[in-house]
Amino acid sequence: MRSLLAVAVLATPALARTVEHEQPPLEPPPAIAQHVVTLVVDAPDNDLVALAPAIDVRAVRDKAIVTLKLTMTGSADEQATHMWLSLPHDASVVGMTFDRGHEMMVAQPVAQHEARARFDHLAERPAADPALLELGRGTGDVDRYELSVFPISTDEHVTATVTITMPRFEHLIANLGGRNEELIAAASVVPTADDLALLAQPRAVLAGHSLMAEPNRPPTALGLHDAFRAARMQLRACLGDQLDATVHYTVAIDGTVTNVDIDAPAEAATCVTRVVDTFQFAAIDRPFDASEGLHYARD
Repeated sequence: MRSLLAVAVLATPALARTVEHEQPPLEPPPAIAQHVVTLVVDAPDNDLVALAPAIDVRAVRDKAIVTLKLTMTGSADEQATHMWLSLPHDASVVGMTFDRGHEMMVAQPVAQHEARARFDHLAERPAADPALLELGRGTGDVDRYELSVFPISTDEHVTATVTITMPRFEHLIANLGGRNEELIAAASVVPTADDLALLAQPRAVLAGHSLMAEPNRPPTALGLHDAFRAARMQLRACLGDQLDATVHYTVAIDGTVTNVDIDAPAEAATCVTRVVDTFQFAAIDRPFDASEGLHYARD
């Protein structure tokens, strides 16, 4: 139930004469596209895996940012699991991280067939903990996403955090592994820079493209190029009408990327920097500089 509180301020004639500027009219509140939406996270398909889900909602203007945190533990070692997420058709998965306790991985967009093959390959290797989020078959106004994780063990938990944007709503009914939770997102907050960056992100999981989190790659020439290729769609969205650009950057000794510079307008450069800053490679003995050319055909 929403309530409206109106406050009227009356000025005396003497006071009114001192006002030189007319107060601008109040902006109408952002339209709420939907009153009630539903989100479902199925229980893991492996009975030896326990799920501890959590959800957070943040209303920003006419959008809602939903953060879904899925923490898993196993009652036996080396367990694999799959679970399904059901989201409204107009919701967009814009990012995922995978925390395996000693390492946080940021998922990157990868072609769907390549991502599935890479996940299956990594699942056969020791000490390789991948996570994959891909689009399945939806029904009507609902899209279905499959989350695959390996391995899950008894000695540590793993957490996949999925970030979703959708039209703003009043109520969200979330069924999280069989437990219902209702959240309200009717009151908008002042957007932060991170909020605006998330809302500007394109849909990352769609037909033909998945989100893949995998162990850090060594920063070889091929590994560097693969990182840019995996983020190709995000970088294309950053550049807008610009079809060609060169990114200069430094790989630090901890495998992070710093000193990103690109020959593009400020807004596009900021967006590209934000994407490239998420790249993570294996640690190295000494930092080095590198460059990557971005080339796109006109749509």
